[in-house]
Amino acid sequence: MFRLIRATAHSLPAQRTILVLGPMRGGTSMVAGMLRELGLFMGHRIQPKVHEDEEFAQAAHGSYAYIKELIEARNREFNVWGVKYPPLLHALPGLFNALRHPFLVVVLRHPDAVLLSAARRDKIDLAESMRRYARYLADLQCLLTWPCAIGAVHFEQGLEDPLRLADQLAGFTGLEPSREQLHNAALFVHYGDYRHTSLDKARHAV
Repeated sequence: MFRLIRATAHSLPAQRTILVLGPMRGGTSMVAGMLRELGLFMGHRIQPKVHEDEEFAQAAHGSYAYIKELIEARNREFNVWGVKYPPLLHALPGLFNALRHPFLVVVLRHPDAVLLSAARRDKIDLAESMRRYARYLADLQCLLTWPCAIGAVHFEQGLEDPLRLADQLAGFTGLEPSREQLHNAALFVHYGDYRHTSLDKARHAV
């Protein structure tokens, strides 16, 4: 369910950026939600069901300079932080030097499921869904040449054993979750649904 593609060349760096990558409707929300449950900061203004940072969502449609400024602001505030926003992928190849020790978490989901889910949820035809998926693969190919740690999550297998996946994600990213955080990350996983994390539920309950 998790496969290490490339390890870090040295010991775990104290400062690192976790990038959750995958096509739209490709399972990135599940993985990002698990990472949030494991203790990873992924934004001040999170869209709670898809676990996307609204500030990066806005920046992705702006200039490289704007995105770089946001990355630098995160670097000043956190030693370890992450981001998940699929449309940001096209801008990342030009931002490698701004990201401190990037760790790529690439989510793999069966292409049929990605294409059909995108067509249904985004109300686009299958041809457009395929074109969008092809653009994603082209952008991803550029990032896979980066000299950084890369791991792959098999979405369907992760659904079968979420506790094991949570443990593997924590190990790859260098997070040190409590038993409760590991438990919450496993409980978060649910097929066919976009869900709030326990953090979001607690915040809304106050």
